[in-house]
Amino acid sequence: MQRVADKTDSYRSILRATSAFGGIEIVKLLVNLVRGKFLALILGPEGMGLAAMFNSLADTFKQFSKAGTDAAIVKAVAGADASRSDLADVVAAVRRMSAVLAAVGAVACAALSGWLSYVSFGRYDMWPWFVLLGVAVAAGVVASADASLLQGLHDVRRLSRSSLVGAVSGLCVGVPLYWFMGTDGIVPAIIAASLASLLFFRLSLRSAMKGCRSRFDRAVHMPLVRRILASGGVMMLSGAMTAAVAFALNALVRYAGSMGDVGLYQSANSVANQYVGMAFTAMSLDFFPRLVRAVGDKLRMRELISRQTEIVSLVITPLSLLLMLTAPLVIELLFSDDFAPAVPLMRLMAFGMIMKGIGYPLGYVAFACDNKRVFVLMECLGANLLDFACMAGGYALAGLHGLGMGFCASCALTLVMYYVVNRRLYGLRYSAGARRAVVAALGFGLPSFAVCVAALYVPQWQCVAVWVTAIVFVVSVGWSVLRVARRG
Repeated sequence: MQRVADKTDSYRSILRATSAFGGIEIVKLLVNLVRGKFLALILGPEGMGLAAMFNSLADTFKQFSKAGTDAAIVKAVAGADASRSDLADVVAAVRRMSAVLAAVGAVACAALSGWLSYVSFGRYDMWPWFVLLGVAVAAGVVASADASLLQGLHDVRRLSRSSLVGAVSGLCVGVPLYWFMGTDGIVPAIIAASLASLLFFRLSLRSAMKGCRSRFDRAVHMPLVRRILASGGVMMLSGAMTAAVAFALNALVRYAGSMGDVGLYQSANSVANQYVGMAFTAMSLDFFPRLVRAVGDKLRMRELISRQTEIVSLVITPLSLLLMLTAPLVIELLFSDDFAPAVPLMRLMAFGMIMKGIGYPLGYVAFACDNKRVFVLMECLGANLLDFACMAGGYALAGLHGLGMGFCASCALTLVMYYVVNRRLYGLRYSAGARRAVVAALGFGLPSFAVCVAALYVPQWQCVAVWVTAIVFVVSVGWSVLRVARRG
């Protein structure tokens, strides 16, 4: 096997691409946080819990309706970009496929509206909201397909601009709906945000594909549609399982606790995922295509995964520690005093994000290698079942604090599973630099996690927790800067 020296996979190139996509995610994060702030101030914890139920349900139906085709569309476009006619065929096939999938999602949401109302709220009179939610599901499916086409074209400018403008438009329309309609404005706001995203993605795609069009021909395009659907099947299972677990966990907290607990959990979960998730999103946009190109070359795959692991450790660790340090301020700025009980939960989840980030590159390997059975067993079943079991058990034992500890336990077990499976099947091992980065990331996170847990049971440790986290954060920033300067 010949070792490939690809400059596009260099440490500096990966860091530059991650930084570029990360900058886009920061702006989107700010928009989402502002929307969450208005939602918290206007509707309170129970309103946020209600919004979380509708959003998680819409995400579940959208994931099922998309049939996991996002990554498959990116692959298809990347394979056709050498020929404009081939590219036009892919776009024509994807547009027809997404329209059909969107219609199926909307009809399914409407057909199950009565059952969804009873399962979610214990009564049937909420069914009209679930019928309307089908509009958001349909718009989300088509918008996601258009975004995948732009990603496959590697049109970063149009992709980022459409994402940002769509998010801002959804915010500008959604906040007035919350204000004038109260909780009755939640579903209309979700619909407005989905339609805004669809509009701007469609306009950007038309601009990108100007002069390159093809009408749908069943004989020509159906084989391509079938290939995309077949490749997307395993991704559908993964995404749908993740969304279904999120909904099931919300429902469990709702029945075992209260809607207020759902709101508190979602406030902590949304901030932690959006705050640290920008690195994950940047990785998925840039890292996955690189990994696909490296399949078949173990040395190149090992180097690529090691470099990406080192970079994500450099980024995630300071971000997570900063979130642990500023959690009270974040809650005060983004929500209201009613959400103060979510502070300890947010701090615990921030530590779990470090382990989640370390394991993230390994989660892509089985799918990139087209090993569908391993991907289903490891990602769709293993990771999701661990997540639900750990967090449900944690909530049963220790309430909201137990959710945070269960999240950390799930992230740790998932990381071990990823590493063991990928090492045995593909011979993937971390480089010396990646090992040092992983050990340092966990070494920085553990002391802060330990003092935060101690502070839950010994109030006098609150001040100690703040000082320890502040010191560790400063050291981690210095370590990250030195590593970037040395490797860059």
